[in-house]
Amino acid sequence: MSLYADRADEFLQAHKLSRTPGRIALLKFLAAQRRPVSVEYLRRNLKNELDQVSLYRALEAFVERGMVVQFDFGHGHAHYELAHDRPHHHHAVCESCGTIEDIPAQDRRDLLKSTLQKSPGFAQLTRHSLEFYGLCVSCAP
Repeated sequence: MSLYADRADEFLQAHKLSRTPGRIALLKFLAAQRRPVSVEYLRRNLKNELDQVSLYRALEAFVERGMVVQFDFGHGHAHYELAHDRPHHHHAVCESCGTIEDIPAQDRRDLLKSTLQKSPGFAQLTRHSLEFYGLCVSCAP
């Protein structure tokens, strides 16, 4: 099980956030997901733990503190996943049905170093995001 799930209370305290039952439930739920999830998915699954306003506020606080990453896959709504729970990866997104799949990434440090060498206008790169779009096996002709 993930460190976030096992020690959600400690992570909230370390990030100077209130350790509410709803926030703990949200961290544990996100830790159990294998891909980024939408707010609607979180709302449906955590309706007994967090109301909609509290869910949005918790996600905003988690993103601000770097605990959760927010993605825009062009679906008209954001998706969220834990920032440090799994090795660095990218995403493949089906343009037909919206399926999202994790793709293992090459060594992040090498990529950032190589990109920095090719970008004379930057002194430092700290993160990146890369998504691939196409059709999943179910939607491909």
